[in-house]
Parts: sequence; structure tokens; C-alpha cells
Amino acid sequence: MRRERWLVVGGGVGGIAGAWLLARAGHEVTLVEAGSELGRASRSISHQGFELDFGCHLFGNDSQASTGILRALLEGEIAECHAQPAAISDGVLCENTELPDLSSVGEAGIEAMREAAAVNGPRPSHLREWLERRHGEPIGTALAARAKKMWRVDLDELDPDARHAGPFRRVRVANDEEARRLKQDPALDRRIAVRRDAAAPGPATRAEGPVSTRSFYPGQGSMGGFSRAARRVLEKADVTLRLGCTADTLDTRGSDAELRIDGGERILADRVLWARGLPELEPCLHGTRELTGRVQGVPMTVYWFVVDHDRQGPHAWVNDWDAEDCLFRASFPARYGAPRRADGKAVVCCEVPTLASEEPWTEPLANAVRVLEEIRRHGLVTGEADLLHHMRMPRTYQLPRVGYREAAASLIKSLARDSRVCVPEEWRFTSSGSITATARALQEVGGI
Repeated sequence: MRRERWLVVGGGVGGIAGAWLLARAGHEVTLVEAGSELGRASRSISHQGFELDFGCHLFGNDSQASTGILRALLEGEIAECHAQPAAISDGVLCENTELPDLSSVGEAGIEAMREAAAVNGPRPSHLREWLERRHGEPIGTALAARAKKMWRVDLDELDPDARHAGPFRRVRVANDEEARRLKQDPALDRRIAVRRDAAAPGPATRAEGPVSTRSFYPGQGSMGGFSRAARRVLEKADVTLRLGCTADTLDTRGSDAELRIDGGERILADRVLWARGLPELEPCLHGTRELTGRVQGVPMTVYWFVVDHDRQGPHAWVNDWDAEDCLFRASFPARYGAPRRADGKAVVCCEVPTLASEEPWTEPLANAVRVLEEIRRHGLVTGEADLLHHMRMPRTYQLPRVGYREAAASLIKSLARDSRVCVPEEWRFTSSGSITATARALQEVGGI
């Protein structure tokens, strides 16, 4: 393989993994990231003796390749997650699942799912139609209501590719015994979920070392630990890091690919791995911003409460699917690897998707009282709990809207003619999914 100059744009998990893979293959690599640290959402902030992650962040033990790459980027320091998730539906907390309880659809809903599984039709026009095509109309309608709480947008406004951002490929429509019976039908096997032990072996068990659980966390105790470890690993691999640098324009018309950053400085490369998605590539490459308007950003207010360690529940995280609650997810980092503070206190992180016109965004401190009441009412914490910190995040989930694929077609076509710019498959919202897509893209163009 010929040694080349590679430029990686984007310092999220996919860009970090891509830079490491390229350096390992012997290339000269420069990584450009607008933030002052690596990781983007996979990092932390320090506050009053805690390192606070931006929501519930765990790595999935989903494949040998992705787990092996994450182990390397974490310098081998991994905390296995033995705690279990839970989900709240209709006021009832169900252990060991993150999915909503849709058992109310009954036999009619399951039969509609069976009928839907037998039909192959054209690509759905929006996400609601995809859910109904996959699971049948009764279940699809019920799921759409839950997804709207998670994303605060009607699903008929979203492209079907948005499905990758939520846990909607399988559904919980029966108790475990009945679900196992239903899964004997091949048409239902890939659609019906059965609760599984979070501590049970994951698909990539023992990938390049003993990772025996379905998910894991940085052994350094926070996502900030991942960010710092990844930086050390890349620097040791002689990757040049340009942090705090904004990509302005990318020109591939000459003999070199030329990226201009921060209003003028040029970086030249033979090839480019663009790890920031097509909506950010379009203005750099073509000077237009049509795709930006085709992406739905989801505002979120995140709250961190301080509790006594033994006053929090046993779960890793809990998804609250009830529409009357503003809380969507509460997570308990001390249950999956974060250290307690010296005084024995732990943090509970609460995520509240919202709209810019709603109270969680306009009056976040007032809304904190409601969030605390909800986590107490559901038994997620008991006793004293104090608000430690809150943060409003304008764009957390970023989802393709209807028409995105058509708007992106010309850009994708132009990239197919220019092998110097490599863009991984979009809308892979998990760390393992992003790593897998990046590795596949680099393999296809002969970079690794």
C-alpha cells in the first residue's frame, strides 16, 4: 500500500477511529477538529468534583472490529457494564429493557406485524410509514407516539433513515415467554424483542481481550477519559492534531486536496476522510447549504443531580416513554464505571428533549423541580437530591428530514467521481456503528 497524506475532518468517534486506522496502515495523517478536545459528544466537563458526560454514553460491544478499535483508543482500560437498563411505560417500570411496553396492541397487533413482514414494497416516504411497514399499523402508530417524545417532531416529517437513531427495529409486545414462542416464526424473529441480561456476553465477546458484557465504559471513569486517552493514542501514532480549527473550504480540483481553515491557512493532502457528514461538507466543497435545512436538530436540556450513592436505583439508565413526563432518560454513571466523589456522592443525569418554545428550554431552572419530582415518583432516586448543573444543548440528535436523500443526490454523485474524498455512510448514531461505517468506507477506497 502506497503511503499517502490523509486529512481527517471531524474529531468525533468515527473521525478518531479513522485517523487511528489510517496511521496504523502507515499513512501520514492530520486530523482537524473545530472543538478544543477530541470526542465531540463523547467527552465530559469537570464540575464540583465530578466529570459530567453529556447524557448517557456507553460503548456497545457490537462487533469484534469496533470493540477492538475502542479498546486500543482507550489504551486497554475498559469498565464492563454489569448494570441493567429499564423502561417506564404507563407508569410501570420494567427491568432489563430500554424499549416501551406495547403489549396493549394484543393479538391483532401481532397479526398485523406478521402480515406486514410478508410484504415487500417501495422505499417508504417517511419514518412513520417505515414503522408501519415493518411492524404493522397498530404497532407503528404506537411507536410513532413514543418516538415523538424522544425527538419532539412528527415522524411523517423525517426520512426513514432516521430510524437508526432510535431503538425501533425490535419491539416488546409480549412477556418474555410468549415473545420467545412468537420468535419461532421467522417473519417475527427480527421484529420482536426479548429482555436480555445486560451483563450477558455481547455479540463481540472477547474482542481483542476480555470484554464480556454487552456494553462498556472508559476505564478512566468518564467520556472525558476516552477523549484524553484517544488523544494520547493518536499522538503516539504520529497523527497531527489541529484542534480548535474550523474547516472553511475544501478544493479538490488541483493535484492536491486543499482544505482552508480559520479563514486562510492551507492544509494539503492526497486524500480526505470527511467525518462530519454531508451537511457540513456541502458548504465547504460547493459553497451551498441546501442540506442544512433538511436536517432536524433536537434541542435538549440536560440536568445533573447529586445524590447519595446508595440512594440511586440499580439501573445503568432508564428510558421514560410516558408522554405526560418531560424526562426521557435518566442515567446513573456510578453504576457503569464513573467514580463517586470523595464524599460518597454520585450523579444522576437527566435528559429532557424539548422545543425552543417549551419550559425546559425557556425556564430550565423552574423545570428542574418537575424533573426531580418525576425521578422520585418513579423510584429512580430516594432521599435528598440537589441540582448540580444544567445545560441547554441546541442540537443533540440530528435527523434527516423528508427530502434529504433527494437533496443530497447531486453531492453524492459528485463524490463518486472524486475518489479523493471519502465520506462514511451517514446516520450511524452509535459509536460502534460510526466506527464500522468509517472502517468500511476506508476499506472500499483502499485506505486501509
